[in-house]
Amino acid sequence: MNQAAHQWETPSQVDQAVETLCAHGCSQVHVFIAQMQKGVILDEVANLSANDRRSVLATLIDVMATYKACRNPNLV
Repeated sequence: MNQAAHQWETPSQVDQAVETLCAHGCSQVHVFIAQMQKGVILDEVANLSANDRRSVLATLIDVMATYKACRNPNLV
């Protein structure tokens, strides 16, 4: 297997954290987003760098923006 194929098959730590957090469900993800926006470092992202934690937060916000039925008007 070449290196490019291996990278494609192995999710990044950011992707893994996003998947783990999303597995908690829509309502809880909104809570996670609010906590992270306040600077709380969740256990699921504690091992990530500050840049990667910001990427997780940005990805969660983007993902949740696509779910109209589960929008939280309090999120920035």
